[in-house]
Amino acid sequence: MRSKGKFARQIPLLLLWLFLSVILWEWIFTTFVLDAPREKKFCIAVDTAVTDSKGMALELEAILPESFRMVQVYSFDYALMEDSSLRNADLLILPERALEEYADWLSPVPDGLGGEDSQGILCRNGDSASASRYIDYTANEAEAGEAYYLCFGKNSLHLEEAAPMVAKYILEME
Repeated sequence: MRSKGKFARQIPLLLLWLFLSVILWEWIFTTFVLDAPREKKFCIAVDTAVTDSKGMALELEAILPESFRMVQVYSFDYALMEDSSLRNADLLILPERALEEYADWLSPVPDGLGGEDSQGILCRNGDSASASRYIDYTANEAEAGEAYYLCFGKNSLHLEEAAPMVAKYILEME
């Protein structure tokens, strides 16, 4: 009888141990197995709804060199939980009204990409839009018809080769 009482007092500690071990293993799994270091990851942040981030990521992974382990495509809503993911994005797709707000995060458009604006390349103008099967430019009624620009992140590790290549590919997507 006494041993049952002793065990019953340890149940909360066992549950706490179980809870903490699950959290620890989840962190280890997501950090070391599912994620990749910045050098091997290409990130695109979009300031509107992304309808098929996995589909877009898979299509872009096919054109990148094998040195890249993953491509991440996410909307600003997801990224706002961690400000550094926006600051370190390789490419950003921004509405025209947000270009000034994020100007400190942007790099000039590389030569040869034909950006008429030094901060970005027009990727949506009215009904004509790049990557529209993956990105819903009209998710917000206030944004209907607004111009969007494909911009290069100032903190990108891939500005020299991969970012211009991916940008050209996105601009040619339907």
